[in-house]
Amino acid sequence: MAKKKAITLIVALALCVGCFAGCTPVEDPEEVRITLSWKTSYASMMQFDSFAGTGMRLSASIDHERYTDLVLVMSKAESAGYDENVMVAWPSEKTEEILHRLNQYVTLENKDVTYNNLTYPITMSDVVENWQDVGNLIGRMDNIYEILKP
Repeated sequence: MAKKKAITLIVALALCVGCFAGCTPVEDPEEVRITLSWKTSYASMMQFDSFAGTGMRLSASIDHERYTDLVLVMSKAESAGYDENVMVAWPSEKTEEILHRLNQYVTLENKDVTYNNLTYPITMSDVVENWQDVGNLIGRMDNIYEILKP
């Protein structure tokens, strides 16, 4: 239990550092690799599925020599047709549970999400398309482990 908590916190911190630094794709190969790492950390933290696995398995499976991008889509059906060098991930049932707990937290704590370019309730579309904003919001939460718990 303590190990899962520690891993979750490490992933969340890595995501926050990445998102605060501005996760915009650029042509510099080193920055592209770093952005890929941040996006992978987010997808792992949010328990996205992929053909490589879910959650931490997804994070561990990213081979930066093989994959040049991670594309987040709404469903497994949307994952077809991407190049071999693109990892594709989609929300899992666990992602839906995390989203539910995230919205509960926003409601109970009366949090303003508009500073993150989000509106309440946060939707699965936000989780997929506005991953940097959702990641920033989660990174600023007091009880991050309760939201991200497996």
